[in-house]
Amino acid sequence: MATFSNTFEGLTNGTALTTANTGGSSGTAAYSIANSTNSTITASAAAAKHGDMGVMFACAASEGVPSRVSWALSEPGRAVIDAYFYFPSTFNGGNIGLLHFRNNSGNMGLLYINNTGRLYVSDATGSGVGGASGTSVLAIDTWYRISFAITKGADTSSGTVEWAYFLPGSDTPIESKSYSAANTGTSNVAYAFLGDTTSRSATHTWYADTVRGSSLVSGWLLAYPENSVPIANAGFDQTGVEPYTTVILDGSGSSDFDNDTLSYAWTQTAGASVTLSSTTATQPTFTAPAVLNGDMLTFQLIVNDGVSDSNPDTVSVAIEPHTIWKITKPGGVPAATTAIRRHVIHP
Repeated sequence: MATFSNTFEGLTNGTALTTANTGGSSGTAAYSIANSTNSTITASAAAAKHGDMGVMFACAASEGVPSRVSWALSEPGRAVIDAYFYFPSTFNGGNIGLLHFRNNSGNMGLLYINNTGRLYVSDATGSGVGGASGTSVLAIDTWYRISFAITKGADTSSGTVEWAYFLPGSDTPIESKSYSAANTGTSNVAYAFLGDTTSRSATHTWYADTVRGSSLVSGWLLAYPENSVPIANAGFDQTGVEPYTTVILDGSGSSDFDNDTLSYAWTQTAGASVTLSSTTATQPTFTAPAVLNGDMLTFQLIVNDGVSDSNPDTVSVAIEPHTIWKITKPGGVPAATTAIRRHVIHP
């Protein structure tokens, strides 16, 4: 179970992150947010991996103030931070700080991605930890889940730094590293950071979503569910519907846990054939048919959240009998036979 988590849901697109607006429906409120004059950290629909909102870091070059968001994470043992990242352009920003731990005395360790797309770690002094440098290259325009763990040392050469990165939805690392002779300080973890870049050689923009922090003796947080299957709701069954009236089907009760936009697919599965005003509308309509003995029409609704189809849901519409009135002249000669909506046949 994550000690803190934030999905950035509920934020307004383009709004700068604050310690106030990162709480509530988005998750655990940030402890602090730091930014340089010409850099921004904003809520962004384009940066969403889960749901409708993520966060965009747009960082200017050569500014000495870091761009970062922190959460309190008091942990005497092994601490883990995990987030989803997307790099929409080349790694031209030099060392892009992704995940970071600090104690109350200062830095403990920082996970970077360098300008070749490889992950590596710096320790409490800012020096690179050679034994924790990556060899595989992350691709641009691709979502990854990246995890970073740190454990304080008994002295300045016995701390442990670990990292792993995954494809979204997977719990099998593409690459992972662990180094147990690092200088991570000797005090407990106090804060975990998303972003932390000061040594930028060029401007760069990157996206992040669904950040989580926890204490784990070993291993990594499980992948965040990539997609919840939506639920179709075709509305209530309808009875006593008179011929020729307009019937409204209602799929507005359909839902998706991830708040993804839904598309609708209606089909008729039984009864006299009717023409729907639309097979993809939330609330299509049709004209009730005239059937001598009445009829039961059924319709099926499947919704899709852009990834998965829902299980089908059905709704029935009971059409009342269509009555023929027979009118005769004196002498028993039929004058007319007219179809009207009634329920009793009169001689």
